[in-house]
Parts: sequence; structure tokens; C-alpha cells
Amino acid sequence: MRIGCVYNINDMGMSGVHWTNNAYRFFRRGLLETGLAEVDLLPVETDVRARRLEGYDVLIFYSLENLEPIGLNQLSCLKVVRAPDAHNINDRWMAKAAGFDLVINHQTPEYVRRFLPDEFRYEQIIFGIDKETHKSPLWSNRKADKILLTGVLGRPEHYRLRKFCKGVYGVTYVGKGAGYVGNAYAELLGMYRTAIAACSTTSVYKYFEIPACGALSFMEVNEQNGCDNLGFIDGENAVFINRKNYRERLTEYRKTRDNPKWQRIAENGRRLVLERYENRVQGKKLIELIEEMACVYK
Repeated sequence: MRIGCVYNINDMGMSGVHWTNNAYRFFRRGLLETGLAEVDLLPVETDVRARRLEGYDVLIFYSLENLEPIGLNQLSCLKVVRAPDAHNINDRWMAKAAGFDLVINHQTPEYVRRFLPDEFRYEQIIFGIDKETHKSPLWSNRKADKILLTGVLGRPEHYRLRKFCKGVYGVTYVGKGAGYVGNAYAELLGMYRTAIAACSTTSVYKYFEIPACGALSFMEVNEQNGCDNLGFIDGENAVFINRKNYRERLTEYRKTRDNPKWQRIAENGRRLVLERYENRVQGKKLIELIEEMACVYK
């Protein structure tokens, strides 16, 4: 199978110097490292014409926001596109994506379907978790008395609980201004025993990055965000929090931080993420899905 990965040459998300390098690691490394397909990286200008993309079995578009595809319906290959954050999906994007066979993104299907019509096939693919980046330093060398909080604190429709957690004693907030962006974010996670992954509407990268780095994840799971379907189990490989119990659960850790159960939960979380969501695993999942679709369409 020959795959062409198409992206705008000026797209920061594929530059390796974006504040998050998850998609960069997946599209520029993870897909290539599965060994299941021949993958070519195809940087293009804004206008991308079908004749430049001939000869591929599959075309995967990193983004359509900065591209103007021309004549893609003339190509018989399978076409895959990474969606923007679901709340940014609009009529213009869907018009560009018409005719694509598969839409992928890291967000939960429950959230994406609020914005993406059923006529588009959607699959959740987690981007950019790998052992080389997401290392797990010794538990004994990490900060135990502080619970790490990172990320946007505005936008209450998504991050209200995150902002609430900031007010709990023992929680320390580290913003982008501290410089822990890109691959350095994993280094920050490795400094702490615990960190908070809170989004009320869907999963964000933190849901996978925190446990991948061996930190105990205080993970927001509610009836809307679909995070109960990610494979995590409360008290086994994560600690679930919501607006009713977050203060109690954060305080419990602070008062019993030397209890070995916290390390056990953290180690189980790392194991789950590396087994299910690691870069090569998710790359293999995508390629196998494409192969399955190709057989059906034949």
C-alpha cells in the first residue's frame, strides 16, 4: 500500500516547533514506523491539484483549513482527512471534505458527532504518544506535594472544572509561558507524580500524555465527554473527577500522597496508554482500518 500524507508547507502543526507536536509525531513518524505501508510526505502550496497526487492508494490530508483541493473527486484512491477541533467544523470545511472516505481526529466520537453529520465516517485516532518522548522518571524523584495543572483556563464550556481545580490547595498551575511546550511538555509531566486532565466536552491530549509519562491522572469523566469509553477505570489506572467530587479526591491524594496505591494507579495508566494509544499502535489501527475499507469498496 502506498500512502501520501498531504499538508500545507506552512502549516505550523507539521513544523515540529508548534506548542503541541502530537500530530507532527504521528504523521511524520508514527505512520512511517508501522512498517505496514510505504508513506510519502507531500508538502504542498495552498492550491493542491489532483494530478500532483496520482499514483497513491491512499491520501491522508493533515488539514484542509489551509488547502484548496482541486479535482480530488477525479482520483479513485481512498481519501482520509484529519478534522479540526470539532467545534471548528463548519459548512466551508464540510464542503471541502465532501467525497472523503474517512475523517479522523483525537476527540471522542460523542463530541465530534455534535458537529459532524452522519454522512461522514469518523474514527478516533490518538496522535503522537511514543516511548521516546513520553518517558517515565522514577516515582521517588518526582514532586509529590503538588498536583500539576496545565492548559487553558478560559472557555468555561470546555474547561470550567480545570479552573475550579486551580483553586484547590496543593494544585500548582504551570502555563505556556513557562516554556514547557512541544516535546518539553513531557518533561514537565515527568517532574510530578500527579496531574489533572480536565475537559468537560471531549478528550484532549492530556488524557493520554499524563499517564504516558507515568503520572497519576486526575481525569474528568462525565456523562457528556465520552471519556468513559477510553478504557480507563476509576481507581485502577486513573482517578475520575467531576464537579461534585474533584475537591474531595484531590484533597485525599494530598493527605495520603505516600500511599503506594497512587503509584500503582499511575503505572497501570501508563501501561494502558502504551498498549492502546502509542504512536505505532494507533498508526497500525489507522492503516488496518484503511485496508478494511479498501476491501469493502472493491
